[in-house]
Amino acid sequence: MTRNLITGGMGFFGTYLARELLANGEEVVLFQRRGELPHSAADLKSKVQIFSGDISNWVHVLEALKKYNVDSIYHSAALLSGDCDKSPAAGFRVNVVGTMNVLEAARILGIKDTIFISSGATYGFKSPPKKIDNDTPQKTENMYSTTKVCCERLGEQYHRQYNVNFRAVRYAMIVGPGRQISYYFGDWSGSWSGI
Repeated sequence: MTRNLITGGMGFFGTYLARELLANGEEVVLFQRRGELPHSAADLKSKVQIFSGDISNWVHVLEALKKYNVDSIYHSAALLSGDCDKSPAAGFRVNVVGTMNVLEAARILGIKDTIFISSGATYGFKSPPKKIDNDTPQKTENMYSTTKVCCERLGEQYHRQYNVNFRAVRYAMIVGPGRQISYYFGDWSGSWSGI
């Protein structure tokens, strides 16, 4: 049975991923800065392990991975667009330093799989490409997308240089029951008005 650590595990994406992994018979550890599950994820309480820590703190990341003897990491911890624009330093610390901590721990501990949750925002919103493939250039337009591209490049380098099994998944927009749409779309509304 695979044991998975989900960073940002109590966020919208993390809780849905946890349910899916559990349904497939896998074990789940949620890494989160706060220790209480949100009300929308109360069903997970008896089914997962929870580690409270700061993703930008190297010791916390290493401690969680060692404590639970993790096979795979799903790295979804991040500050979203609005928060990155309000505080670029915090965005860099959480998104980039947090990713560096995950990659370095994966390298040292020989973690089997490291899956980074990136974003379709790395392609830009002002004039998004009609077709996207592996050769489509990434074009950042804000701090959030810039940190995501930086994290992807770090992961690629860790794969090339240290053989860390790194993959990035670029989701466009993750919506569904329990998602606060106003927060998610608030700062992008002008970008989408012409579509």
